[in-house]
Amino acid sequence: CIASLRTVEAKARAKQQQVGFQIAPQDLQLLTDARHVQQILDKLLDNAVKFTPAGGRIALQVAALADEKKVRMVVSDTGIGIRPEDLAKIFQAFVQLDTRLERDYEGAGLGLALVKALVELLGGEITVSSVFGQGSVFSVTLPWRNA
Repeated sequence: CIASLRTVEAKARAKQQQVGFQIAPQDLQLLTDARHVQQILDKLLDNAVKFTPAGGRIALQVAALADEKKVRMVVSDTGIGIRPEDLAKIFQAFVQLDTRLERDYEGAGLGLALVKALVELLGGEITVSSVFGQGSVFSVTLPWRNA
């Protein structure tokens, strides 16, 4: 988690964004592919910074779901949000919600499709909720131990 936060630290600082981090319990461990988890968090945090205006807030919250033997990682932002009709499309490869020639945000439209594939590869699930114009919340739930 700390490594992923460091990857977006400079971009967030340049945009004067506040970045928060909470983990409970502090000694929480996840037995899985660390590289893939970092790729997931890197992409979600990078998107949060990219789609959040200057002065906005980004947060990463990680919590143990002891009864379910799972870990939930939540990346939230106060960014541009996603229209309800676009939510079903965001995990599809090569889909960009802004298709104008002079769009405001760069990217090939593969990031969230890759995130979803990695989450599923690790035996988890990803969900998103969003309010257009107010921000988004991406929630990744992974088993404590990768089978």
